[in-house]
Amino acid sequence: MVAGWKKLKRFTLENPEVPLFKWGDEEDYTEPSVATNPENALKISSYYGAVKRVADTIASLSFRVVRKIEGGFEFASDHPLDELIGEMPHPLYTSFHFRHALVANLLIYGNSYARIIRSRLGAVKRLEVLHPSWVIDITEGEVEGELLHFYIIQKPNKAREVVPAEDIIHLKGLTLDGINGKSPTELHQNTIGAGLSALEYEKKFFSNNAHISFAIELPMAVSEKAKQNIESAWRRFWRGLKNAFRPFILDSGAKLHKISATPAEAMSAESRQQVNKDISRITGVPTHMLAGGENTTFASVEVMMTDYVMFTIRAIVKQLEQVCNMRLFTRRERAEGYRVQINIDSLLRGDIATRTKKIETEYKWGIITKNEARRQSGYNEVPGGDVYLSPQAYEIQQSEQ
Repeated sequence: MVAGWKKLKRFTLENPEVPLFKWGDEEDYTEPSVATNPENALKISSYYGAVKRVADTIASLSFRVVRKIEGGFEFASDHPLDELIGEMPHPLYTSFHFRHALVANLLIYGNSYARIIRSRLGAVKRLEVLHPSWVIDITEGEVEGELLHFYIIQKPNKAREVVPAEDIIHLKGLTLDGINGKSPTELHQNTIGAGLSALEYEKKFFSNNAHISFAIELPMAVSEKAKQNIESAWRRFWRGLKNAFRPFILDSGAKLHKISATPAEAMSAESRQQVNKDISRITGVPTHMLAGGENTTFASVEVMMTDYVMFTIRAIVKQLEQVCNMRLFTRRERAEGYRVQINIDSLLRGDIATRTKKIETEYKWGIITKNEARRQSGYNEVPGGDVYLSPQAYEIQQSEQ
């Protein structure tokens, strides 16, 4: 009988203290647990792939300071923040790695933090990524009669610091209070645990020469010493790669019985596929990007890619833009129209034929100029290319060519 994952024993009617067979050490039969701490989730290839895909996508986009002008925005390359956020926010990592770390922490921990290091005059000097485990509390307090919020930071082997909220960039996942995000790896421990358990099962299965578990039936009662000798012989002849396909001969009427399912019988492949689908739902990354879209078509992939950009990437980009706007610029700079901008338009351009047709239509109807069209295609500007055409002017231009 199995009692709460205790050591499994089977007793004879004559002497209930003598087990019919030995199952191994006592510690082997305590309740099994697969560690599901956030970073362990990355051991599942599809979760690692989903996190890396989203982080790579956002980190590779253009990240610039813009200024609002009549009719739109223009790049503000003269603003000191433009180079800092677009190239080197910290001496040890680039803008790509800065955003990559922020997004990865967000998808793993549900919260992502960066500290703003300022000069004595309040100008932004650098941006420092904080590991989510370093932020131990968010609190509030009164300073000169004004209610302010603070982050309590505890770095390893460092003194505890109290940092004003205006010096922290905080990205949040699913939040129920607007202050803290929920960790997806903690909310979905069962899904993550199932994936980790499958990996552990396969590891043990193949480390045992891909043999399933067996029981040896003996025709007569034997001593405890004999049982130990049989078990030792079994391990010696079957364990290890060098013993693969080596026959194990049973004598004295002993019989071999299978007592566990093979991976195929346990439907491990189907379980893996289900885990991939669950991770796709958790992260918002389409299954075909996790190598799990066997039944997808070109049309369905195109729709999923659009959904991925519109509902996964854009949500994170929008949050990052808003937080940076509120934390990096002064009230006066915001009033003057300064903003950060992460351009996701390049992700929505579609294939070459669709993109070319779109640019041609916009140019024909005077929505964009020739130079704007050339910039979208990666070409340099030409003299006189900043004129907006009408459909009639476009037709005349085409006929003259």
